[in-house]
Amino acid sequence: MSNVFFLGSEEGKLNHPAGLALTKDGNLLVADKDNHRVQLFKMDGTHIMTFGSQGSEDGDLNSPNHVATTEDNGCLVTDTENNRIVKFDCNGKFESSFGGKGSSNGQLDRPAGIAVDSEGFIIVGDFQNHRVQIFQPDGKFYATFGSEGDAEGEFKFPWGVALTKDGRVIVADRHNHRVQVF
Repeated sequence: MSNVFFLGSEEGKLNHPAGLALTKDGNLLVADKDNHRVQLFKMDGTHIMTFGSQGSEDGDLNSPNHVATTEDNGCLVTDTENNRIVKFDCNGKFESSFGGKGSSNGQLDRPAGIAVDSEGFIIVGDFQNHRVQIFQPDGKFYATFGSEGDAEGEFKFPWGVALTKDGRVIVADRHNHRVQVF
């Protein structure tokens, strides 16, 4: 039998859950998009904690869409409407953020999917900029690939990102209705 999580704004309830990630100890992180927070649950549905609240200050979130865990069991959140990535420690305490609205390298426009590779590099689907950006573990810009279009290697709103064990990047190219592997 599957566990069910219910609609609501109280802790342990969800309103448009978006991205999911499993922690090293097997718990479930949920980007609770319309409640502007992240919640942590045991796999049996027991609520453990909530962090983030609506806003744009340190530790605040505005429509978080995706989450990923770091090697130190921290949590990275695509803070979509604030155009940044926010890092929390394993206790839900704000640590740092990076990005900011724009189209220059290192800036984001509605970041979506997020993944972390074995070396700690952070891969982000930069949705409105039609590209994927890679950041160093400390949040400094490292590289980018893709541009707007429908040819191979181009994107129309990259949404989800995932990594294979051998380091390839998989991108859900939302409006091109395809998945690309790099």
